[in-house]
Amino acid sequence: MSGQPHDERAGTVPVTASGYRMVRARPNTALYVGGMGAIDKNFYNQIFRQYGYEADAERIQQLFLSGRKSEAEAAILQSYLDALDNLLVKAGL
Repeated sequence: MSGQPHDERAGTVPVTASGYRMVRARPNTALYVGGMGAIDKNFYNQIFRQYGYEADAERIQQLFLSGRKSEAEAAILQSYLDALDNLLVKAGL
């Protein structure tokens, strides 16, 4: 079961000024989870795994590092983005 994003260490997430909608959350998440750091030293990938998205983190990283960035973006689960959006709304961001 997937967890909830809840750790402010995971970086910033851009939102629109009108309605707290995610603007670039999918591409940014793919970049950070898939492409930041070495395969075994990606802080954001490890955080994503801690949220309960272990298999997704592995797939996103493999896709991103093989140059298949749009597929890596598509691999970001909508449930993760919804949970992230919900968290930002609750935080008043």
